[in-house]
Amino acid sequence: MANYRYLNVLFRLYLLTIIILMMIRTDGKIKLAKTILGVRGDHFVHATLFIPYMLFIGVIYYQKNNVYLIKNKLYYAIGFGAFCESIHLFLPYRTFSVFDFFANCFGIGLGLFLWILIKKLLVYFLPLK
Repeated sequence: MANYRYLNVLFRLYLLTIIILMMIRTDGKIKLAKTILGVRGDHFVHATLFIPYMLFIGVIYYQKNNVYLIKNKLYYAIGFGAFCESIHLFLPYRTFSVFDFFANCFGIGLGLFLWILIKKLLVYFLPLK
């Protein structure tokens, strides 16, 4: 049970790190306007930042067949993604973009997909008794 305590602390530090990253001023020193496969680099960063969210949720709240819990946490994740992007509305040196929010949601969805895949592989290779 102590491991879940550490995971909760690590998850909260992860959330705090995302909020700080959404608020820092870069003054154009980080160039993310380049496109990769037709998608701007900052959208890749947004998606990548939010992949661990659902992985953390999956590990911390792992229950064999509790779809309601994961669905509930998915709504929280999307709300957190919206909150992080709405921070930009109040910062004069940052710009709000709906596409960044969509990238956040894509990262959350990808994290959920990875968790489901990992869970299925764990159940297949390490069956619970």
